[in-house]
Amino acid sequence: MSSVGVKKLADAVAKSKSLQTWGMSAMVTDQSPSRDMTGFLAIIDAIKKCKSLQRIDLSANVINDEAIGKLSGAIAVASALKIINLSSNQIQAGGAAALVLALKATARIEVIDLGYNDLGDSGMKDLADLLRNAPHLREPSLARNRITAAGAGDLAEALRHAKALKSIDLCYNKIADVGARKLVPAVAEATGLEYMNLKYNETWHANHDFRAIAHCKVDI
Repeated sequence: MSSVGVKKLADAVAKSKSLQTWGMSAMVTDQSPSRDMTGFLAIIDAIKKCKSLQRIDLSANVINDEAIGKLSGAIAVASALKIINLSSNQIQAGGAAALVLALKATARIEVIDLGYNDLGDSGMKDLADLLRNAPHLREPSLARNRITAAGAGDLAEALRHAKALKSIDLCYNKIADVGARKLVPAVAEATGLEYMNLKYNETWHANHDFRAIAHCKVDI
């Protein structure tokens, strides 16, 4: 969709008093160096103004750290927003840091999908801090983000304090057995956690240890 089209749609959303779900996947796809931000800025304005909005899908929109910095301000003041899909974008560690600050400010987000970005271990460190301080965050997805054993260590520390967490997706990362061993005792202590996806992380040798944890299903 063109920036003009996105802006028209966003302007309509901004005026809505009842819209709860807004799907904008793959709508803002301009990758040029002189990228026209008109449509994206209109989306940000709509998120701020639409007080009924609870769920938004912004996946596959070439959102980078600069854009996520702008978006974070809207998320922080979106009073009803609970579910955000930011998967398949270009968010790196800097963007994760900005997003975490916004999510801490809202304390309302329940589900966030950051899968298929480029957060790395630095981004995982910031998100681990979020898990410690997000009273309602129950389902984060961090699939395919180049998270290694180091990031798994930060996550393990956070799991012990993430009281709301029910499910976490970590598939297609680089956690390996070294990282999985860090997660095992933390998962055992996180009695509210019900599911963890560790598929395609080369964590086969940890399978037996995870199976001994009755309250949480872990897919290896």
